[in-house]
Amino acid sequence: MKSLRSLFIMLILLVLSRSTFAQYGYIFKTPFPKQIHLLDSVCIGLAKLDSQTFYKEITKLRTAAANTDDYTRLNLERAILSVKTDDGYELETAVVNGEKVIKEAMKMNAPEIAAVQYMTLGFYFELKKQSFGKAFENYLKAYNLLEKLPEEKLPPRQYALYVISQSYYRYNDFGNALRLSLRTDKTFRIKTFVYVFNTDLIGMCYMKTGKYDSARIYFQRVFDNAHIMESEVAWKGIALGNLGLTYFLQNNYNKAIEYLSQAVPMTMEGNVPDNTVSFASPLSEIFCKENIPAEAKKFLTISLNAAHLANDNEDYFTAYNAAATYYRSIKDPALYMVYSDSANTFNDKLAVQKDLNTKYKIEMAVQYEQVKEREKSFASEKQRQLLLRNVIIVFVVLLMFISLLLYNRAQIKNKSRQQQLIAQKQLAENELRTATQQLNAFTQSIREKNAFIEKASREIERVNAELNIAKNEQQGLASSPEPDNHSIQLLQNSVLLTDEDWRNFTHLFEKVHEGFFQRLKQKLPGLSPAETRFAALIKLQLSNKEMASMLGVGTEAIRQIRSRLKRKLHSEAEEGIEELVEKI
Repeated sequence: MKSLRSLFIMLILLVLSRSTFAQYGYIFKTPFPKQIHLLDSVCIGLAKLDSQTFYKEITKLRTAAANTDDYTRLNLERAILSVKTDDGYELETAVVNGEKVIKEAMKMNAPEIAAVQYMTLGFYFELKKQSFGKAFENYLKAYNLLEKLPEEKLPPRQYALYVISQSYYRYNDFGNALRLSLRTDKTFRIKTFVYVFNTDLIGMCYMKTGKYDSARIYFQRVFDNAHIMESEVAWKGIALGNLGLTYFLQNNYNKAIEYLSQAVPMTMEGNVPDNTVSFASPLSEIFCKENIPAEAKKFLTISLNAAHLANDNEDYFTAYNAAATYYRSIKDPALYMVYSDSANTFNDKLAVQKDLNTKYKIEMAVQYEQVKEREKSFASEKQRQLLLRNVIIVFVVLLMFISLLLYNRAQIKNKSRQQQLIAQKQLAENELRTATQQLNAFTQSIREKNAFIEKASREIERVNAELNIAKNEQQGLASSPEPDNHSIQLLQNSVLLTDEDWRNFTHLFEKVHEGFFQRLKQKLPGLSPAETRFAALIKLQLSNKEMASMLGVGTEAIRQIRSRLKRKLHSEAEEGIEELVEKI
């Protein structure tokens, strides 16, 4: 089996892309997320060149990106930063520059760039500083950003999940590794190299937890999709070897030999020596148990050679332990002791590494809890802000509702007041119209009575004259007729206004000519009641004779009153009393 540690380093070099070197101009015309893959592919290719050529090509890249937008230029700097490996480039500088890229990305609302940069920072912390808690924190930040992105802006979200799962696996937290990798498995719409990595990881988690039937399902999937990988033969060998290991762990040696014997030459051809060790060593042990020393020796030799090529403590322990088993089976105590001691030495180293792994596992758990606590705090603050926003909205809506009610109430009151004013105006107009009609009728009645009295007086005088002539003729006397003054006086008295009539007249007059008497009194405070009545009758445009009849005086008296009132009004000669009264 190819170790996951080696795969992890390989993933760093791949950085989500298997694209070949592309022309610079074409890269910057390519939309996201494909642009990320192309840039990473180019920068990975440049990183394999010597330092001088690397920086020369980087300058060309920056020149090509100069005429693009801020987003593209920032994405380029992220890609350059992910592969910058010169000796003077310290971790602190990488972190500062990486955090700068993240800050700029978030400012321009490009969380996809920030997420990929978080992944790069995670690699720096894990591989260069062995700060696994910080590495794990950055992986989580990357995934939290990726998880919120829409489908059209989806960078390799599965890869972020896979890296977190692999971190759990590396430090023997198989439960969390399996949980996350199974979750990742459900997200693949297209099978990529990350799909194969993740599928293999699921199988390894099942195998480590003793669920061999489940493990074989996923290892078979790895075999079926090995053609996706750059080295198909290597991955077919890895899949067959892992299938063989599940049977070996169940003591089903016939099945184990069937798969492991195919896996060993494939992993040798695919140049994955650590996997060769993992598959050749169990074969050697099986043949030792079945007392086939030649085959046991053959696969032991392959295992020892592969262990030296892999140069890994776990591979050395596996190979030396198989050698001790072999030499014990052929009863060679000297070599048995040599390889047994060597196996114990590397086992002690692995124990130290296991303790470190436990420490890192705790560190990761603490970091995970800190991240979750920060997320919880952020969620709580967000909830508080949301609640505050809702309270403000409710308050504003309530205030608007109250304002609307008050406005409507004011509108209703105003409308009611307007209607009341209109009604009052209409009532006043009706009253004025009625009073005007009554006053006009009253005036017309006076005029008609005066006309009737005048006519009747003439008729009485004529009749009286005729009667007197007839009477005188009978008596043989010649005398002038005497008018019937008593009858005429009775008629004239019929149009005289009583005090009650004047009160009614004044009431009607005040309705039609509101404030007239008040203004007249203010202008001429010394007027007599007769003069006041005279002024009112002038306002009605009555003739001297009509006024004389109503006031019970002669026309001469009317002329005198007119002259006296004119003097009191300080009128000039050319201005008539009618005009003066009309102005009041």
